Amino acid sequence: MKAITSYILKSAALTGAFLMAAACSEDSIDGVSKAGLPQAGDYNIVVTVDQETNQYTLNIDNPVGVFPVWRIYLKDTPTISTRNGYSGIIVAAGDYEVEMQVGNRNGISEGVKTATIHIENTKIDFTPYIRNLTDGASKEWHIAGDLAAHLGCGESGSDGLNWWSANPGDKESVGVYANKMIFADNGNQNGGLYTYDPGDSGTIYVNTGITDLPPYSDYNTNDGQDYCAPASVQENLPFQLSADGADLVLSLPAGTLFGYVPNMEFYNEPKFKVNSISKNKVELTCDNGSIAWHYILAPFEAPEPVFEGFKYDSEFNMWKNAALSLSTWFADGSWGEIAAPDIELSNEKISFTTPDGMGGDQWQGQVHIATDIMISAAETYDFSMFVNAPVDTQITVKPHPEGDDDTFFVADKQNFSADGSCYYFSDLPGFDGNLVLTLDVAGYPGVAFEITNIVIKKHSDDDGTVLPSPADPEPESPVTWVAVDSGDNLFNGCTYTNTFWYAPGWAQIADPEMTVNGNSWTLSLPEATTDQWQAQFAFVTDIATEAGKSYDFRVTFYSTQDLPGVTFKCVLAGGGDNDNVFYMADRKAVEAYDDVTFSWVNLPGQDINPMNIVLDFGGNPAGTEVTVKDIIIQEHRD
Repeated sequence: MKAITSYILKSAALTGAFLMAAACSEDSIDGVSKAGLPQAGDYNIVVTVDQETNQYTLNIDNPVGVFPVWRIYLKDTPTISTRNGYSGIIVAAGDYEVEMQVGNRNGISEGVKTATIHIENTKIDFTPYIRNLTDGASKEWHIAGDLAAHLGCGESGSDGLNWWSANPGDKESVGVYANKMIFADNGNQNGGLYTYDPGDSGTIYVNTGITDLPPYSDYNTNDGQDYCAPASVQENLPFQLSADGADLVLSLPAGTLFGYVPNMEFYNEPKFKVNSISKNKVELTCDNGSIAWHYILAPFEAPEPVFEGFKYDSEFNMWKNAALSLSTWFADGSWGEIAAPDIELSNEKISFTTPDGMGGDQWQGQVHIATDIMISAAETYDFSMFVNAPVDTQITVKPHPEGDDDTFFVADKQNFSADGSCYYFSDLPGFDGNLVLTLDVAGYPGVAFEITNIVIKKHSDDDGTVLPSPADPEPESPVTWVAVDSGDNLFNGCTYTNTFWYAPGWAQIADPEMTVNGNSWTLSLPEATTDQWQAQFAFVTDIATEAGKSYDFRVTFYSTQDLPGVTFKCVLAGGGDNDNVFYMADRKAVEAYDDVTFSWVNLPGQDINPMNIVLDFGGNPAGTEVTVKDIIIQEHRD
């Protein structure tokens, strides 16, 4: 990143800047003409405001081939951005004007369209932002190198992206993404503690224009390129959130490091305008009056260590001291038996190199290890094995009782990677008999295998192993959501009444207070509940669905405290046996101070007429405010 000293303020200058990229002389540019300028009046401004967090988003509809030029008037000098989907936070209640022009390769429209950002409440309680930054304890962030625009710069007064915007991975080689920015909650309502940790890179990335800032500037290469300098941990420095007019500002002490040092003004007074903040992303802009720099942070996730299985040396591992005996059967591609390899067998390790003539069909490379380990059908068991081989492999793993090939824990091909990987299962029902471990390595002739860390134990015997995180869930089925206020949203067009059943300790008390604001319903729950169904809220609707069709459902929750479980159940009205006719009855956790959206896609239709939408917040802490909003029920759309 090079230091940029000039800046652009007016749309005419913006037009020139966009055309400059296409021409270096007065020659005509093919296809560029004033007649091709877009018209602002052809596009609608879509303003979305989350009144819980005072965060707004600006979009234009159908932005094909064009981009917006926003001027957002939070003060006399507007904030400028060319991002469709621009987000910001406004602290003070009021109405704020937005001007929008539209640009394309021909330039920027002469016409201007306007809209209003309406903020209902002044945000003097920064608790939601602190919670998102810290998760109520301590939270590590880093510059989100996998996202476009994770770093960028632009003219003063902009969001810091109009001149240069980083592509994903642009700064991988300079260690930027290894730096950790750690925010901790210390009970302060408008701040906390901040720690900078350079991480594995051990360096801070510094703008080439910084030439007199020892010890960092000692590493300036003076070739016009940004440079890396060794950096140390800075621990437990105070950070503060505050209001600067309508802006939310994040401030740090002088000399505090933050992933990239763009200029001396930022180093001497680290201060950001907070553009957006959620539990998964923070967007910030620092502006010294000449240039604005843009940062996107995401939660830092250290690579998960390779899982090697349950603990071999545990007293519970029955394999460790078992008596073992070996038998083998290897075949060529025509199922003719061939000589088995020499196999080194011990409790600690099984190693061998497969014969070159081995076939590729399953069961053409069998290794059987019989044991004196007695398995019981009255127990459940854990198992693991670690495989090293020079290539990626698929090995059939079949632990079964002696003399019985039709009973087994598993009998599937398992994937093992060339850099060493583990197969395990946990809490599987046992069988009655001595354990035989059968492995099949067919399809990998001439490959050296080493199998270690074999563990078989009762699941009830806890050896302290922490299992790896589950694999990512299957992606959601394709769906196109209609607008919340669309006529195609069955909920938007329905007639409904609300009912409540609020019963801490199963003793019903007064209905909670409810505030309705458009597509949003906020309930105040003054008393704690402990069990599911003790805090019920329902929409009794006239919605009807049909068998033979498919439906999509979506709902968003926002809570001021963590909720251990929220239930959303679309059910046939009438109670009794009708309670068993429903689309979903999932109970899902909702973390405080963040919009949490749940969806169910392409569910087979049922004859439900009419439908009740029953929600439950049972288990809520005392003094919880929970908001239900943006409910969509639609016939399925790919």
